[in-house]
Amino acid sequence: MKLERREDRCVADSDRGVFLVASEIGWHSGRAEASEILARVLPDWLAATAKCAWRDVDLIESAVADAVDAARREMIAFAQTNPHFSRMAATMAFAVVVDRTLYVTCVGNCRAYLLHRDRLQRLSKDRLADVVGVEPLGEAISVDAFELGEVNRLLLCSEGLTDSVSDGELQHFLRLGECPQTSADALVNVAVKNGTHNDVTCVVVDLA
Repeated sequence: MKLERREDRCVADSDRGVFLVASEIGWHSGRAEASEILARVLPDWLAATAKCAWRDVDLIESAVADAVDAARREMIAFAQTNPHFSRMAATMAFAVVVDRTLYVTCVGNCRAYLLHRDRLQRLSKDRLADVVGVEPLGEAISVDAFELGEVNRLLLCSEGLTDSVSDGELQHFLRLGECPQTSADALVNVAVKNGTHNDVTCVVVDLA
């Protein structure tokens, strides 16, 4: 269901309906630590809120923004005691499922895709100049909502996958097999075979 490499981190928590890929920024010190903070803080923060009380995308957006802000505060506190990490940051793709609705937010060039009825839909836009870190976000957190059909396969991934694997290849390998782990393994392998220059991290999960 998930694969992570080196300084990236990922979460696939189907019980809580929370999924995340946090990816390192190659030129920043503390990039592994930033990814770890996002992967730890965001799922726990969202799980601790009363999801049953959420009724629309504005409330979800506010909750995700609060979670990101909590992660940033932890990065700032960490950097204050470790000056070498004064520019620590990471990119992310984050998704949460509430009552048959998928809510997605991405920062940087991590991406989210949904395979439904064997058709691939990209759910996110790249925010190339933006990261989650000690510096303020360039853009406010935004969340998009997608109603889920009967059979859905979600992909969250780092730039290391999409800079070397085409949309056609993504669709092909996401359709492979009954097990999401089979697709995740195949995607990482083809990214490496295609010569990716970045860490490859992905979460593949079936949302029934």
